[in-house]
Amino acid sequence: TNGSGKISHMSWEELKQLDAGSWYHAAFSGEKIPLLEEVLDRFSGRIGFLIDLKRPSRYPGIEKQLAEMLRSRKLTGADGNVIVQSFDFCTLKAFHRLLPEVPVGILIRTKQQMTQRKLEHFSTFAKYINPRQRLVNIDSADRIHRHGMGIMVWTVKNPENISPLLSAGVDGMITNHPLFTGEIREMS
Repeated sequence: TNGSGKISHMSWEELKQLDAGSWYHAAFSGEKIPLLEEVLDRFSGRIGFLIDLKRPSRYPGIEKQLAEMLRSRKLTGADGNVIVQSFDFCTLKAFHRLLPEVPVGILIRTKQQMTQRKLEHFSTFAKYINPRQRLVNIDSADRIHRHGMGIMVWTVKNPENISPLLSAGVDGMITNHPLFTGEIREMS
């Protein structure tokens, strides 16, 4: 945006005044930051959602708020339209208890978080393990799949990484470059 400073120090009234599009291209000048509710309402039924809960411990009750938001919009089926992910295992367990039909994905930073014991535990509430790209190979993807979970790797930044990840058996790729989707379809 054209703003600066910590978002946690700003009110929603201040945030919605910011220009979130000019940095990208003049055609997007004046684009506003949407609330999650607005995104869900506008795009529900047209796209799937991967909702990433960032530092949820700062927002007590966020699991309940999100569950109510999804429930009120009838976005609670296990049809793959919504996946909730986070690095915070406790938050994901709490969300899963509230809305078990919505798949959760555990974001993984280190290889130590993918031990046999941890994968067994995660499989009791998670449908996906979403590791950092450098942690993914055929062995790690196979181990995750053997526990009945899918694997979505993050963050794919270069098209040349797509083919090796597909060969490893990943189920999805998280990227900041949506134009990669055409390249992924061609390779798969």
